[in-house]
This record gives sequence, C-alpha cells and structure tokens, in this order.
Amino acid sequence: MLWVLMRRSFARHRALGAGLAGVLAGFQFLLVLIAVNLERQGLFSQLGAFMPPFIQEALGGVLVASFTGTIALGFFHPVVMLALTCGTVYVASEPAGEVEHGLVDLVVARPVPRHLIVTRSLLVSVAMSAGIVALMLAANDIAVRLFAPPGTPVLVQRRLLWVALNLLSVIWCFSAAALAMAGHARRRGSAAGVIALVAVFLYLLQFAAAAWHALRPAARLSPFHYYEPMPVLLSGTPPIPNVAGLLLTAAVLLITAQVLYSSRDL
Repeated sequence: MLWVLMRRSFARHRALGAGLAGVLAGFQFLLVLIAVNLERQGLFSQLGAFMPPFIQEALGGVLVASFTGTIALGFFHPVVMLALTCGTVYVASEPAGEVEHGLVDLVVARPVPRHLIVTRSLLVSVAMSAGIVALMLAANDIAVRLFAPPGTPVLVQRRLLWVALNLLSVIWCFSAAALAMAGHARRRGSAAGVIALVAVFLYLLQFAAAAWHALRPAARLSPFHYYEPMPVLLSGTPPIPNVAGLLLTAAVLLITAQVLYSSRDL
C-alpha cells in the first residue's frame, strides 16, 4: 500500500522534480564554465578584492572567490538553496492538498493507516530532494572533467559529498516542518506558503547576521546557520554535529506531523 501511495505522489510531482533537476544540474555546468573563464583571465584575485567581507562570510568564506569555491557555489548559492527548499516543502505539503481537494476521501476509503499518508509524503520529498542533489553532484563532476584546464586544483569529491549531505539535512528539516503544518492545515497553499516564507526569512536572517553581529544569537534559530560548506571544503572535517542536529530537529517535527494528522478531523 505504501508503494502504491508513493507512486501516485511521484506521478503528481514528476514535472516539478524534473524541472528542478534540469535547472539545477544545468547551473552546475554554467558555474564550472564561469570558473574556467575567470581562471583563464586571472580575475579571481580582483573578485576577492571587490567582494565585501560580509558577503564572503555569508557565502561561506574567502574560498568563494577562487576556482574551487566557484565550482562548489552551486551547492550554497541562495537561489539553489531556496529553490530546493521551497520545491521540497511543496511536495511535503501534499497531505493538506488531499484534504483541500477532497482526494483524502478516496485514499482513506480503503483501510489505509493515517501514518502511511504522512510517511508517503516524507519518503517522496526525501527521495526527490536526494535525487536532485545526486544529479547536481554528477553534473558538477562531469563538467569539471570536461572543462577544467589540466593542472587546475579541483575539489575533493568526498568533501563535496559532505557538503551535499549537510544541504540535504537543511532541506529535510524544512520538509518535516511542512509535513507538521500540513498535518493541521486544510489548504495546501497555507501549509506550503507559510513554511516557504519562513525558510526565506530564516535565510535572510542568517545572511544579515554575517553583516550585523547583534543578529548572530538570533541566527542560531535558522537551520541555515548549521550549514557551513566552506570549512568542510577547506579542511575536510565532516559536519557531523550540524547534520545530526538538523536530522534530530526533522525527526521531532515528523513525530509532530504524525500526531497532528492522526488526530485531525478529515
């Protein structure tokens, strides 16, 4: 029964998933081509000089103004992060959409435990986001192999894998929040829209904290605060505490979603 529910969800969201995957994978190729062009013209030193320190910090550090930093930018560029987050939030809000359109009556006409409906949406959102990020990794690796000049220092793939896992843990945290919201809301727009706006606000809070030190304590409330790609790319130290904390938060939100959906009036 779970697989049947998942197949229906994948069919509903295949256009969104394919569109996001194509755009973000293509962005990886574009960034590598930009990095190659800047490297050939020797412009990275000028780029670092003109980039304000707080923007460098918000994007992860000074490494962003380098060849390796530019080819990794596709994993922490704000548009990429927010597009992935909002797309996955929309998928996770599916239970509220079924209630809004009356489809939940057809689903529960059979003896389907309510927890399977939440689990279905969780697995679909996790699988879709993981598949897109895996495609981004593959596109990045292929583009570097095709276009990077011989002898140019490139990223260690194991480090980029940890960055990708940290990014996914942030996305899954917001997905679980969308599930919790969908467990109570009667309209999909309310569930997905509220969490998407919260995600944008929390990203802007984290970005502003890089320039205004007074905001840094408040920025700890943002899941984006626990996504630090540049230290991982520089040192190779796995971000295990950050990933574990984000996944634990996601687990608490998932339990909340199960409780809310199981006790609601459909």
